[in-house]
Amino acid sequence: MDRRTLFYGSFAVYSAVFLVDSILAALRGEVTLPVVGTAIASVFVLGASVYALVTPERDSAIADSRVTYLFVALAAVVVAITVSGWR
Repeated sequence: MDRRTLFYGSFAVYSAVFLVDSILAALRGEVTLPVVGTAIASVFVLGASVYALVTPERDSAIADSRVTYLFVALAAVVVAITVSGWR
């Protein structure tokens, strides 16, 4: 897998998890401004990352740098912590 796919794929998974987390919070009745803001931001980030994945002709310097691996590792930690809290 190339760095670009890894970078934007991580963004997509990260934002999808936060969107699901916001939906679960809303279903529990926890509809607050931070929950709504997180849901809205997650939709935009998810859309942007999916768009970046399906348009490979657009190049990104950050996606081709070694910072990609740091982002992927940190995103995995945050996703793991978030998903582990779902009960």
